[in-house]
Amino acid sequence: IFETNTRFNSHFPVPIFQKNEEFIVLHFTFSADSTLLLFCIRRSSGVSFFVWNVREKVLSASFDSPKLTSEDRCFCFSSNNTELIICSGFYIEFWDHSSHPCRLLRRVETGKPYTEVYNLTHCALSPENDLLAYCSADRILLCSLEASTDQSIRPLPCAHLGKVEFCQFLKGNRYLVSYGVDGTVFLWDLSEWKAIAFIKIAQGRESIVSMAVSAEGDKVVCVTSFGRLNVVKLCGLKDAMLSKLPLSK
Repeated sequence: IFETNTRFNSHFPVPIFQKNEEFIVLHFTFSADSTLLLFCIRRSSGVSFFVWNVREKVLSASFDSPKLTSEDRCFCFSSNNTELIICSGFYIEFWDHSSHPCRLLRRVETGKPYTEVYNLTHCALSPENDLLAYCSADRILLCSLEASTDQSIRPLPCAHLGKVEFCQFLKGNRYLVSYGVDGTVFLWDLSEWKAIAFIKIAQGRESIVSMAVSAEGDKVVCVTSFGRLNVVKLCGLKDAMLSKLPLSK
């Protein structure tokens, strides 16, 4: 596994991880500020997690999970980079990756999943670490992480035609933006529990391969498989924090 630094016209790959045995990379994900890279590999002994410090170019943390053999999981960092979140259809684990060895801080049981557990493609944590959203098949599911609230899973209404591949919070935890294999970007207002806008980015054999959100939360940039760069402006959004999720309509 290599990292390529494209800043200052430098394209020399830096080795991140290498082993004299066969392994499969299951997931890659950066922290919100791109200073940390989490990757997960599977080998004969089980699944292992590693955290790469991009600035210092060192592996800053690693731990094994021998019992985790399936790929129906997704991972993300907390907004302040202090915790690593492992999300599945049945539980959410919070790990302290700065300690040596890494240690499990807490586990939130999410109960029986809304539907049959599919492979999870992406998860995102709100800026205050109080709300988790994750993508499973053609649905986006949300779970409140506040200890004093109901922690059951609540699915957003169906909108995407096919698998949802990405979601991210905007303007606190009131809004959510998502895209899927249908090539469509949806904007969700969680206070109204519905999609309030959408735009078709890709059609036919073209697909959306990545998305970035501006620091101000008023623009999203989509890159497609055909190399097109699309900038979408989000108008009329207000900074807002939901005290609790509304009841599903």
